[in-house]
Amino acid sequence: MYEMSADRDPFDLVLMDIRLPGMDGIAAAEKIKRNPNVNAPPIIIISAYGREREILCAKELGVEGYLIKPIRQTLLFDTIMEVFGYKQADPEINSADFVSGEKFSEVCVLIVEDHPINRRVATEILEMAGVSVDTAINGREALEAVTKKDYDAVLMDIQMPEMDGIEATKRIRERETETRKLETQTGNSKIGDQHQASSIKHQVANIRHQTSSTRHQDSPSLP
Repeated sequence: MYEMSADRDPFDLVLMDIRLPGMDGIAAAEKIKRNPNVNAPPIIIISAYGREREILCAKELGVEGYLIKPIRQTLLFDTIMEVFGYKQADPEINSADFVSGEKFSEVCVLIVEDHPINRRVATEILEMAGVSVDTAINGREALEAVTKKDYDAVLMDIQMPEMDGIEATKRIRERETETRKLETQTGNSKIGDQHQASSIKHQVANIRHQTSSTRHQDSPSLP
């Protein structure tokens, strides 16, 4: 499966169980790592047993990670981040301690990113801070999202399929400009209507005053 996909859309990461039918995870990892025809991606082996021989064998093959079941979600996430070069500065420090979730509980952000790992990382970081997050995988989905919902911010990748971030941002800005123009025109119309109404009232008042004065002048004086 990996060899079939390598030429078209190679994987960025392989998570592989060690107990597999036909060929176990160690043998499969060795075949991938030593295949001269493909650029081997990082591999994380998952096992229900922490056998020293298997761990050493995986290390000798250049396997980037070895996890023992059951696996906590945070451990899997941290391992993937380390494989891609993102290391936590101090494991004893929890980033949630620095940010109060209540502070951003009413903030809603749209993440536009086609790479699933980048999208996941950004989502988890913002959600840890209490931010509500929606996601889109390309510019076209982003346009649909901002049409249906008002966001406090949009995090936009540039290189994406169907519509890139530059074009999507341009169209979003054009939409905002048209909305502002409509609001301005509507507001100006209301102001114009108010001036026109005030002018009409003033003219009517003058006519009434002039009519009243004329009638008063034409009335005969009482002896």
